[in-house]
Amino acid sequence: MNKVFKKVMAIVAVVALTFSLAACGSSPETKTKLPETFPAFTATDLTGKSVSSDMFKDNAVTVLNLWFTGCEACVQEMPQLEKISKELEAKGGKMVGICTDATDDKMKKEATDILKKSGATYTNLSVDNDSEAGKFLGTVMAYPTTLLVDRQGHIVGDAIVGSIDSQEQIDNLMKRVDEIVAKDGGAK
Repeated sequence: MNKVFKKVMAIVAVVALTFSLAACGSSPETKTKLPETFPAFTATDLTGKSVSSDMFKDNAVTVLNLWFTGCEACVQEMPQLEKISKELEAKGGKMVGICTDATDDKMKKEATDILKKSGATYTNLSVDNDSEAGKFLGTVMAYPTTLLVDRQGHIVGDAIVGSIDSQEQIDNLMKRVDEIVAKDGGAK
C-alpha cells in the first residue's frame, strides 16, 4: 500500500508541476475572467511607497503587467517592458508591474533584485492577497498577463496573455494605448 501511495503522490506532483509550468508563458488562448473595473486596492511599491488604485486617475492609460518571481517568461520580457514604459510616458500613460508573489520581505527583495538585474525601472507593486485586488490576482492562471486600465479604473479590452516580445505584439499594444488615450482627451 505504501508503494501505491508513493506512486500516486509522484503522479500528482508531476501533474501539478506540469500545470504550473504551462501557466508561465502561456498561449493567448488562456483566459482569466476579467472584472469590468480593476478592484480597488492599497499597496506598496517595491521601494516601500504607498500606492492605491487612485493611481489610475493620473494617466490616460495604465498598462498593468502581472508577473511572479519564478516566471522565466515574465523576467525575459522586462527589458522590452522598460522600453515600452518610456513610450507610454510620452503618450500620457504609465507602466506598472504587480509582482503577485512579493508579499513578504524575502520575496520583495527577490523581486527587487530581478527588476534591477533586468534594468526595469517602472513602478512595481506588492498587493495584499486578502484585498479585493489580491483576490482577483489569485484567479490569474497564466503569466505574464498584461491589462490596460483607463483613468476611471476600467479594464479596457482583453488581457494580453504571454510575453510581449515581438514587434507585432508591441505594435498591437501601442495601438490599443493610442485608442485609449484618444478617447480620454486628458479628462480627469
